[in-house]
Amino acid sequence: MELYRQYSDLELMGLISEEDPHAFTEIYNRYKGVLYVHALRMLDDPDESNDVLQEVFAGLWARRKDIKINGTLSGYLYSAVKNRIL
Repeated sequence: MELYRQYSDLELMGLISEEDPHAFTEIYNRYKGVLYVHALRMLDDPDESNDVLQEVFAGLWARRKDIKINGTLSGYLYSAVKNRIL
């Protein structure tokens, strides 16, 4: 798993589209904390915030072959959290 920390978000997304669960785990670990804080600020509810994160990451895996990110992965994930909440 240490090797995956060296990969860029773009490289990890390429690996995810090839069904690499370790790449998905790295993205999850890389972004779960900041996305949780983002959701918690909007919802002010820890349980709801965790549910939103679960839905966003489950959706990322479910659509791994079809997702086209225009911009950064972090921007995509922040938007996904915000849209899920709204």
